[in-house]
Amino acid sequence: ITNHEAVEMARKLALKEGLL
Repeated sequence: ITNHEAVEMARKLALKEGLL
């Protein structure tokens, strides 16, 4: 996994948390 992919995954998780 590249650093960029990790950032994208973290961003998606953050968006999910924000919707809950």
